[in-house]
Amino acid sequence: MAAPPEPHDVPGPLEPPEKPPESRAGLLLTDRMLTIFISLLVLTQAALAGHSRRLGGSINIEIHGMVGNGVFTLLIVSAVIATVTRAGTARLATLAALIVLATAQIGLGYVGRTSTEAAGWHVPLGVAIFGLTIYNLVLNRAQHARRDLGDS
Repeated sequence: MAAPPEPHDVPGPLEPPEKPPESRAGLLLTDRMLTIFISLLVLTQAALAGHSRRLGGSINIEIHGMVGNGVFTLLIVSAVIATVTRAGTARLATLAALIVLATAQIGLGYVGRTSTEAAGWHVPLGVAIFGLTIYNLVLNRAQHARRDLGDS
């Protein structure tokens, strides 16, 4: 009969995760930078929309729409990278929610050109997206901090 494992052989709940393989190191850096970039783009969205009538007229709204479509695409890329790097359930759920909300936001943005009711929902949904984007950023920073602890 085998002897029970020594206490130092049993992994504890507070041990840092293993260092990621080198093949994923580049993805982890991309994940970190992409999450920051998405947060900045969502903030830029609000500035473009808020100043559209006063500063650039309709050109700002056109740019606002293009950036919105770009954010949607980057959210999908971010979700794929988060899945590959095993980001965790909270991050994946947050990214899934952001993709669903961004889809609705893009639809409301196009419909809001002719419907004041859709435009009225577009703004609060944008605020919710910004909040979730910041939450995703915090989750991402925590994930990378845990992995960085494992490297030292």
